[in-house]
Amino acid sequence: MQNNKRSRYSQFLSIFLVFSFLLSVAVFQVQAQEIYGPVTTGYDCLNESGNLIGASTVFPEGIENVAILFSFQDVPTNTSLAIRKYKDNVNQGNDAQITIEGDRNFCFGTGSNTAGQWSIEFIINGNIVAEAEWQVTNDPIVSKIQTGTDVRRISRTVEGESTSFPSGTDVVYVTFTVWNMPETIVRIKHNGEEVRVITNQGEGNAWVAIRNEWIGNAVPTEKSPLPDGSYVVEFEYNGVAIEQYEFSVGE
Repeated sequence: MQNNKRSRYSQFLSIFLVFSFLLSVAVFQVQAQEIYGPVTTGYDCLNESGNLIGASTVFPEGIENVAILFSFQDVPTNTSLAIRKYKDNVNQGNDAQITIEGDRNFCFGTGSNTAGQWSIEFIINGNIVAEAEWQVTNDPIVSKIQTGTDVRRISRTVEGESTSFPSGTDVVYVTFTVWNMPETIVRIKHNGEEVRVITNQGEGNAWVAIRNEWIGNAVPTEKSPLPDGSYVVEFEYNGVAIEQYEFSVGE
């Protein structure tokens, strides 16, 4: 009888130890699911909850703000996060300290508007958990290029954004932002052949509409469909191609 009791006790102890081990493994796995990042830079935050406007890594000198979008998931309660910023590898000495937890897309502005190479680090317990780099420059910049089937005239952003449009599409709008380029030459090419050259005056947000009548149909009208094929929009400044963007119709 005594041996049976000891045997049952040993079995119970073994089961308890196995259960404790599995529970500790499960807890470790939950803790290991913490995710920090990605970190994205852009022109502005639509709101603090994580919509970035105009994602980019190159910005013009004098820009009012560079926005940072930092995402994290499954972060324990009351986790202390340090945010450290550098310019040209020099610590700017204005570390921010915040408390985070759970899941969130956190968007905020940095005010980095002088020329140089910038970076930011997100640090927990002395360890860098996420980071990002961006450049502020005096060089010509073309950014936020989009193509779509309509354009919002006030914000100069597209609706129906895509880079691939069905056959029968009669117009494709191209929106873009230029900085440090008082006059921009915009070249439109269809299947490698230049079909239109536009001069854009000034800086900031702009748009052009690509229509069939530019491309040489026998009897073009404003609502004639664009020819199928590949299109390239090339941005030029002082005779140098700065940026290009591609889309297609019917392919």
